[in-house]
Amino acid sequence: MKKYGLILLLFWQCAPEEKCGNIIDKVIINGNYYFILNAANSVFVGTSDDLTSYLPDGAVSGQVTEAVYNKFSVGEEYCQ
Repeated sequence: MKKYGLILLLFWQCAPEEKCGNIIDKVIINGNYYFILNAANSVFVGTSDDLTSYLPDGAVSGQVTEAVYNKFSVGEEYCQ
């Protein structure tokens, strides 16, 4: 039983940290769905794949599926 507890503990410690931010805008570009998130109040970190030419200062974007896009509204918190 101790073996399973150790494995579970190792898995829990290695799990990726959840990243969350407040949705400040939702956009559709070329059939792709994006959330624009408030980076000043979130733990999201942008990547080279972000639409940085569109983004205002202090914001990052993330591509989501159409179903996720429709599930959330501006002002809600989105976690990845």
